[in-house]
Amino acid sequence: MEMDQSEKISSLKRRLDESEQNTMLAAKYGKELLESNSELHKQMEEMLTEHNKKIEVLVQENHSLGLKLENKIQNERSMTLEIESQREHHEKMIKEKEETAEQAHQNDINKYTKKVIQF
Repeated sequence: MEMDQSEKISSLKRRLDESEQNTMLAAKYGKELLESNSELHKQMEEMLTEHNKKIEVLVQENHSLGLKLENKIQNERSMTLEIESQREHHEKMIKEKEETAEQAHQNDINKYTKKVIQF
């Protein structure tokens, strides 16, 4: 009977030692997992911050490009109006010069016709 109790005690001590070792391993692995999780969380936060900065830069670039595009469109409209105004002005000048030349030509014809008639 003493053997049985001695064996039981030894068995219980072994089980207690195993349980303590398992508890220590579980604590070690739990700590490692917490540290790993903390590091991953930190990396994720850094990546998120970097990503947000890149997004902000892209948003600013997009806004800047939009303003440049609007400016170029406005300049193009302004130049188109200026070209149209210049074209109309030149057409008017050409018409006036043609009319003046026609009038001068008609005056010359009349002048020479009078001279021919006087001879």
